[in-house]
Amino acid sequence: MADKQNDLTEEQKKAVKFLTRRAPHIAPKSDEQLAREAEEKAFANAKTGEVMPDGTIYLGCYNDKDWFATAEDARDGNGKNLLMDFNAAAAYAKKLKAHGHDDWMVPPYSGKNEPRILDEMFNSKSIGAFQHTYNKASQRIHNENYSTDSSYYWSSTELSSNLSCAMRKDFISGSFGWFSKTDLHSVRCVRAVPRLQV
Repeated sequence: MADKQNDLTEEQKKAVKFLTRRAPHIAPKSDEQLAREAEEKAFANAKTGEVMPDGTIYLGCYNDKDWFATAEDARDGNGKNLLMDFNAAAAYAKKLKAHGHDDWMVPPYSGKNEPRILDEMFNSKSIGAFQHTYNKASQRIHNENYSTDSSYYWSSTELSSNLSCAMRKDFISGSFGWFSKTDLHSVRCVRAVPRLQV
């Protein structure tokens, strides 16, 4: 290599030095980029109901986003299923740190350019690792202030014409509807990861 460089004229050596100095720098990938690529590779061929390396359960790919659910419903420190109102559910998801992630949300039912994730969760409730993880034992309590039903799950979708109501879905019958945000229901958090553009 040294001999070849010695064969160059002074002008050629200057040109090589200039081009080497001006060559575009290819920065090494950050830990975050490497982790993201590893994550993408892990669920590239994942199937609905499959447990991922981080312990989440794969729901599916919708609108170029891969969706994942926590392995269980919202629970307290003693492992008891939590029933909460709409605002408490949103606050719980926002603060949740689980499976190494902190970008959890209450699943949307409908919205601009968003799939009906709560529907997809209901449709997948008997597939793979989702089996037997949802609260299907209906525990109903009704009074003048609120209604409690553990087989219902909150969505994050609010009724635009009446912001005191939000969408919920019964995981026994599949029925759904708009109900008061003060009602107490089960919550299963999800997260979405945009697919890498190759």
